[in-house]
Amino acid sequence: MSFKLYGRNSGSPLRCHWTMHELGLPYEMIALDMQAKEHKGPAYLAINPTGQVPTLDHDGFILAESLAIDNYLIEYANSDLAGANVQERAKVWQWSLWTILNAQPELLSLAMPKWTGVPLTPENDAAVRAKLDKHLQILEARLGASAYLAGDRFTVADINAATAIGYASYSGFDLTPYPAVTKWLETITSRPAYLAAKA
Repeated sequence: MSFKLYGRNSGSPLRCHWTMHELGLPYEMIALDMQAKEHKGPAYLAINPTGQVPTLDHDGFILAESLAIDNYLIEYANSDLAGANVQERAKVWQWSLWTILNAQPELLSLAMPKWTGVPLTPENDAAVRAKLDKHLQILEARLGASAYLAGDRFTVADINAATAIGYASYSGFDLTPYPAVTKWLETITSRPAYLAAKA
């Protein structure tokens, strides 16, 4: 049984690279040249018609969307990384979805000028930062009360959230006003699986 993962080890695909390493699953990374629009070419669109990354190919079983891929890999490996019981699994989904729907869009808005070369207007920049602060205050309160997002142990919720919060560094957004978030991020990105995924 072989795994191929389309997408470099950054952004949303990093979630899946990190999960692969946490689970100890061997795989092949298929790096796409995003600047050359390789992900919009006919060869890739035949695999994933959305033209987005990541995409998983598991012996011909094709799956897109990073959260779905992570969940599939965890079930395949029969791991409790997605939660050891029904309540922990529910918390994993709660915080994973919360991050994707709330914090990540604002962080992407701040990062987008790095890719496009088109800066945000001062008004839009201020609005994005205000929304992001509101979301990060919620995350700060959670991580001030709990070592990890779903409870007292590391789960895929932490992977899903940390890869989104990672856009802060890319865009130059200062996380120091959120010490619990900063400590959590430093802790989980020192894990061997994360370091291997980023290597």
